[in-house]
Amino acid sequence: MLVLSIFLSLGLFFLSILILYVSISKENETKDNHSSLTGSMGWPFVGETISFFKPHRSDSIGTFLQQRVSR
Repeated sequence: MLVLSIFLSLGLFFLSILILYVSISKENETKDNHSSLTGSMGWPFVGETISFFKPHRSDSIGTFLQQRVSR
């Protein structure tokens, strides 16, 4: 029982440190600094990939590629 309470206490401690670190790093991040490639949904690659894999008719290239070609 003592071991379980020690592990639980340590887990909660490290979880709170992680949450604190993430919240501080988000505050320090400027909006002008876009070092990663973000998709339209804000996540790298994922936002664009979901749009790419949407089904489309076989006689068209789909809206995703039409938007990229028209740029």
